[in-house]
Amino acid sequence: MRVFHSTYPGRDGVRHETSKWYIRFIDCKGETQTMAAFEDKAASEFLGWNIQRLVSMAGIPLSADLVRWLERVPEHIKDKLVKFGLIEPERATGSKPLTDHINDFKAFLEAKGNTVQYCKYTAESLKRIFDACEFIVFTDITAIGVMYYLGGLKTGQRTYNSYLKAIKQFCKWMVQHRLASENPVEMLSCKQQTEKLRERRALTVDEITRLIATTKAGPDRFGVTGWYRAIVYVLAIETGLRACEIRRLQVRDFDFTNNIVTIPASAAKNKKAASVPMKEETASALKQLLSTKMPLVKALYLPYTAINMLRPDLEAAKIEYQDSAGRYVDFHSLRHTTGTLLAAAGVHPKVAQSIMRHSDVNLTLNFYTHVLTGQEKTAIEALPISILATNEKVKNGTDEKGVSASGSPFSASEVIQENPPESTNRG
Repeated sequence: MRVFHSTYPGRDGVRHETSKWYIRFIDCKGETQTMAAFEDKAASEFLGWNIQRLVSMAGIPLSADLVRWLERVPEHIKDKLVKFGLIEPERATGSKPLTDHINDFKAFLEAKGNTVQYCKYTAESLKRIFDACEFIVFTDITAIGVMYYLGGLKTGQRTYNSYLKAIKQFCKWMVQHRLASENPVEMLSCKQQTEKLRERRALTVDEITRLIATTKAGPDRFGVTGWYRAIVYVLAIETGLRACEIRRLQVRDFDFTNNIVTIPASAAKNKKAASVPMKEETASALKQLLSTKMPLVKALYLPYTAINMLRPDLEAAKIEYQDSAGRYVDFHSLRHTTGTLLAAAGVHPKVAQSIMRHSDVNLTLNFYTHVLTGQEKTAIEALPISILATNEKVKNGTDEKGVSASGSPFSASEVIQENPPESTNRG
């Protein structure tokens, strides 16, 4: 490798030295190459030394310090290195500022079918971390810096974990697309969830009736009528559709001939298309509501914070947003209501699982099926036992054939008599 000043003929007929230094080296193919460096000789020599290292490391992963150096090399130098075959084109683009990579990563997430809100939140989380840690290029990212920032957040575990997942996903994407050679936060792990998640409850039939009735008669909110909002609530309760799924439905997803709504794969949480039946009266109301809309437009409006629309309607119906047990009624509670009403109607768990579109029936039964007010009392009353015997032939809870008066082979009084007290004169 040689660093030298080149010369050129001037107009006066005299040869002049160039202001920049030049580097001459032998590349990986054994060919001699020459490129312009800098006006400073020391900087030019340092560039030449690193070029020699690139030649010697051809075909093997670059060292961390060489990667960091490449990320700070001017673009025109990197273009030359790509031309000479010393680095890959991805390496040249990988040294862009992190703000540019965030935009590319956001576009990647959107192309995968993630919701606009999720992509926006992830990009904003990354920008917040990079700004706070003063990370400019990818090699600035360090696990210690990220942990120091996250440790200082005055937020709960869920926010902590969501930020960490965002930057881990971003760094993994950089490595997978050969924009970086290593993942600096690969060893970091999320906190174990110890915070109690928000506990939701299902609405009772009486509460549903009040909610729909008062909403239909209520004022306009969020630019839609009370009748419009009531239809959205009924659709959510009858089908178990999530708020994000309702937002992304198009008019063409409703089949009013067969009374079916189809959730496209791009809108579904599990990225699998599914069809859910609707009640005839609900389908009729939706058909009237959507009659003036084109097939490819969004069918229903629902704000991103759906609870902001639902909560005033809950208050109007005198339904508590949070009950004395600390359980909430938000928009996702309408989905809980779906699972609970299906169970109360005696629907087979596998059918309920299919309607709810759960991968595991235990999720349907354990998390989306609640005990409604009055169900426990009704269940107790239905038990085939009786503590009072009104038939004269019954003695000690059984008739002459040893069968209880209620027709059951046992009774509460019988159970009591099986274990008489040792003494009737205690205390």
